[in-house]
Amino acid sequence: MRRAKKKGVKNSFFHKAVPLRIKLLFIFGMSCLLFFFSWKIHEKSVLSFVSRPAFIRHQNATHFPILLSIPSIHISLSVHETNIIGNIWQIADNGLSHLAISGYPGENSTSVFYGHNTIDKLANLPYVQTGAQITIITADKTIYHYRITQTEIVNPNQTDVLTNQTGETLIVYTCYGLFDNQRFLAIAKPENK
Repeated sequence: MRRAKKKGVKNSFFHKAVPLRIKLLFIFGMSCLLFFFSWKIHEKSVLSFVSRPAFIRHQNATHFPILLSIPSIHISLSVHETNIIGNIWQIADNGLSHLAISGYPGENSTSVFYGHNTIDKLANLPYVQTGAQITIITADKTIYHYRITQTEIVNPNQTDVLTNQTGETLIVYTCYGLFDNQRFLAIAKPENK
């Protein structure tokens, strides 16, 4: 004899007589997995621009930056050389990154520095004022002073802001906005020129 199905009762996980606790654990587990994979995708794009900017290659790389400081917003961080692999910008976890394909202090080109928007790195950068001083110390103990001439918020596809600068320029940037979907840039020029 066949059992008659009750009308209106569906035969799915959420409609069966499964305890509420199990249903909630299932939903929580699926949410954790979704969050984990979303975060991994986000981590790969954080601090990256969409494409690889074409910098004029520096001629004499003798002034490797090792320290960057912005005293007015209490930033003083070690600097590490990083590259772009594929379209992913490497990020130094223990300080700031200097994009190795960009210029070096003292050259007639653009030097690009970037770091995480965290309390121990560049969280204060969006509070910097134009006119603030940036100091770079290089491996050969040369000290370079810059003054911030402008700040700008751009989208990750606006790489032209990195390459369209004229003369010696320093750019320091970090992620900005909801879900780090923008970049906050401080653009500086040499103090003594």
